[in-house]
Amino acid sequence: WGSAGWVWRYDLASAGEGTRVTLTYDWSAVPEALRAEFGLPPFPPSFLDDSLAALEQAVASTPHDG
Repeated sequence: WGSAGWVWRYDLASAGEGTRVTLTYDWSAVPEALRAEFGLPPFPPSFLDDSLAALEQAVASTPHDG
């Protein structure tokens, strides 16, 4: 999934009793004109931490089988 050349992606992998989550935000396909207009990245690194925390909260509040 992408928009204007960037891709936001979560990769999930089993890790013992839990799940390892890797967040990738790829700007490599953003056209130069958009890079100049927005400046990249347009948010601080804490935004990525907040995204992972939101994912954890969503998963923790979802009923699971088992």
